[in-house]
Amino acid sequence: MFATKRSTLRAVFCMALGCAIFAPLALADDDEGGGGNSSNCKNLPGFAALKAALATATSAETSGLNNNMWGAIVDRDGIVCAVAFTGVNRGAQWPGSRVISAQKANTANSFSLDSTSSSGGSGQPNGLALSTANLYSAVQPGGSLFGLQLSNPVDTGVAYKGPSSNYGTANDPMVGNKIGGVNVFGGGLALYGPGKVVLGAVGVSGDKSCADHDIAWRVRKLLGFDHLGGVAGVSGDVTRPDNILFDIVPNPAGGTGNSPSGFGHPVCDGGSVAAAAALPVGKGAGSSRPNVSIPRYFQSMGARTAISVEQYLHTAFPDLDREYRDGELLERSLPTYLHGRTQSLVGAFFAARRKTLPVFACISTRMKVWDGLILIPDVAVFWPTSPAGGVPETPPLIAIEVLSPDDRMNAVRDKLEEYRAWGVPYVWLVDPQSRRMYTCDNGFTEVTSLAVPELAVEVQPADIFE
Repeated sequence: MFATKRSTLRAVFCMALGCAIFAPLALADDDEGGGGNSSNCKNLPGFAALKAALATATSAETSGLNNNMWGAIVDRDGIVCAVAFTGVNRGAQWPGSRVISAQKANTANSFSLDSTSSSGGSGQPNGLALSTANLYSAVQPGGSLFGLQLSNPVDTGVAYKGPSSNYGTANDPMVGNKIGGVNVFGGGLALYGPGKVVLGAVGVSGDKSCADHDIAWRVRKLLGFDHLGGVAGVSGDVTRPDNILFDIVPNPAGGTGNSPSGFGHPVCDGGSVAAAAALPVGKGAGSSRPNVSIPRYFQSMGARTAISVEQYLHTAFPDLDREYRDGELLERSLPTYLHGRTQSLVGAFFAARRKTLPVFACISTRMKVWDGLILIPDVAVFWPTSPAGGVPETPPLIAIEVLSPDDRMNAVRDKLEEYRAWGVPYVWLVDPQSRRMYTCDNGFTEVTSLAVPELAVEVQPADIFE
């Protein structure tokens, strides 16, 4: 029910990308009170442009809680240029998110760089874009930036100055003042103008932090301050250098998970991964493929020659079968002996139950998840009937992936999330190297056994690990 309003307004968002109101020419000095006391704010969008972009971007978001939002813009000196909200009044979105949005903008501005940072052999020749989402893991105990969130505190005199009736208007009391603050979850992005110059930042708050990030991303795009082509980042995606990165894996010691990159962010809900992967690329960063998620566990085959799904379905490969996504043949990780042995034992466990239960297990079988996407689970289990056709189109009861040494966890997570989005009730991950098992529901949960109540079946480690 949360996605209804946003889904129906996707077309509005798409059309708005070309509207003049969102162009960089909508500057703060054209809006009443939009420029504050900073001359640099005159080079940035003001109140009216921010409010319009924020409303459109919020309507386009399909993940999260479907809340109304706060947004703020700061200039390169950290001075607040504009504050706005999307609801009917200042209480229609979380009141606490007003200051958080400005804090996020301050953070993204404070820790992003452009090419002017490079001199004398030091600095970043291509700049370095860091979103607030990129800072989550880095500030955890043991992280490379631990303690950062305690630096640069919010100026409470600016944050809570009255009158409250002006909050989120062109005359918001924060405008023209430095807010300060460091925020370390999704929703803050640097504003890169022509020439890939950092001019300030935008912050968005009011929903789950992953949705905040996505909405901020679209706000930046709508305002035209996403000149990111060639800018360095930590996301692993050169077309979206400061995108949110989902690579956190469970920590055997408990507590916060481990991020191999050091810059990972938690998955907020079942729609977070696909929503972030579908965000538009920045200017000068190549062409975008809207609403298509391309997980990193794939490597393209050859020159990415497009083929039809019919051609794919009638193609046999001499080695490892490929998966199919929107006209491309995509390679899978090569299995090791341990991977293959574990895969066989998982399949054999359910095949043995066939004598007493209507379960139908298959290994490495192509399955049509939706038009243009065919995935190959390591093991799938159907119940209570066998699927029709050579390529199943109905979700199995269980989809199981077995880790290989060269798998990337954030990419494996993407694939598992796609199984869940397809409607698979039980999505499992097994790691033969560590002999660990995980259920996948809003992230990974390590378990001591894998249970299926409908079948009164429970998979123990001794059943699948030798």
